[in-house]
Amino acid sequence: MNANRLTIKAVLLSVIGEHKGFPPLPNASGAKRNFKEMVGLPRNASNKAVLEELRRTYDYNQFLPEFEKTCRNFKLDPQTFKAL
Repeated sequence: MNANRLTIKAVLLSVIGEHKGFPPLPNASGAKRNFKEMVGLPRNASNKAVLEELRRTYDYNQFLPEFEKTCRNFKLDPQTFKAL
């Protein structure tokens, strides 16, 4: 799968929402499944594990400030993924 920045952002928003107790974004479920497969996570990986991989992906692609800003917008600590 060739994941572009928009797809990764959709996965990030969906996982943050699920982590905070909201229902998943309906159109992001396939992208989330593909992302897990692409990075080698099991299909039943926790949202926290997916967030950690997303953080690594954003860091590797030098977009870490965007990841941190998105987490803070949802009142989520970008390091520990706990509520601020």
